[in-house]
Amino acid sequence: MSNPIIHISFAKIFEFEGWLFEYDRNKPFGPWPLKKDFEPRKRAGMKFYNTFGRFLEMTIEEQQEFRVA
Repeated sequence: MSNPIIHISFAKIFEFEGWLFEYDRNKPFGPWPLKKDFEPRKRAGMKFYNTFGRFLEMTIEEQQEFRVA
């Protein structure tokens, strides 16, 4: 019997220009907008991705200033 592998991951949550979203540049998925209770929204539209594009234009240090969790 093999030993199980456990992977623990913590969400990196940012708030930028009124959007709350989960994003980790080291993960192959995301970003995704969140509700105020940190639950994922049903949809992510062009308004969100346009805002996220402006977020990506910042340096990593500037982005960290908007991290809330």
